[in-house]
Amino acid sequence: TTKNSTNYEYSISEVYNGTGYSDSTVPAQLITIKGFTTPDPEDIYIKPDGTAVLNYYYTRNTYKVSFSSDKGTPSFSSINIQFGDKYKLPEINTEGYTFLGWFTTSSGGSEKTTSSVVNTDSDHTLYAHWKINQYLVTLVKPAKGISAVTGGGTYNYKTEVTINATPATGYHWYRWTGDEIITTRSYKFTLGAAPKAYQANAIPNEYTVQYDCNGGTGTTPESKHVYDMASELSAEKC
Repeated sequence: TTKNSTNYEYSISEVYNGTGYSDSTVPAQLITIKGFTTPDPEDIYIKPDGTAVLNYYYTRNTYKVSFSSDKGTPSFSSINIQFGDKYKLPEINTEGYTFLGWFTTSSGGSEKTTSSVVNTDSDHTLYAHWKINQYLVTLVKPAKGISAVTGGGTYNYKTEVTINATPATGYHWYRWTGDEIITTRSYKFTLGAAPKAYQANAIPNEYTVQYDCNGGTGTTPESKHVYDMASELSAEKC
C-alpha cells in the first residue's frame, strides 16, 4: 500500500499473490515503486490453514526542485514537493524579455506548469526560458526639408541602432525631435525596452542676392532670401 500525500491515508497500490507451505515462514518479495521509499523486508508466516497476509507500507518521497534562470530573479529559488503532487512554480520577469515558462533543460526540454505532476524521482532543476522582445523605431520624414531618413524598423532589445537623415537641397540640418531632442544628424543608441519615435527636422538656407548694375549708375543694396519661400527682390534700381 502507498501513503496518500493529501490526507495521509493508505490505499492499496498493488496486490501480489505467492505460494508456500502451510505452517512455515517464507521471505517476502518486495517491489520498488517509483517515487516511494521501500520498507524493510519482513518474513511471512503461512498459517496451518494455508493463509497469510502481509501489508507493506510505502512512504511518498519528497524532492527538492530548484529554479535556474540566466535573467531575472525567481520569487523563490527552490521548493520541496512530494512525488505525485503538482508543481508550485515561482514568478519571474525581466526587462526586455518575455517569459516562456519553466522547462526541464536549459535549452529545449519539456515545460512544467502548475498543472504538471512531479514524476521525477530525484532532486531536480527547472530552467526559465525566455524570448527577446522586439521594439519599433519609427522615423518621420516631413514633407519639406528632408530627402531621406534611414535606421527605422523593428529591432531586438539592446540592439545598437543608428538613425540618419539627409537634408534636401536648399536645407541644412537642425535636429531630431520626438522621444528625445537630438542635435546629431547621425545618432547611435542602444534600444531599451520601449519603442522609439523621432522626426527629422531641417531649416531652409538663407541666401544673399547681390545686384550688378552692369554699367549703369548708382547701386542696389543686396537682399536676403530664404530657400523655398516666396519673397520680392530689392525695389531699388540702379
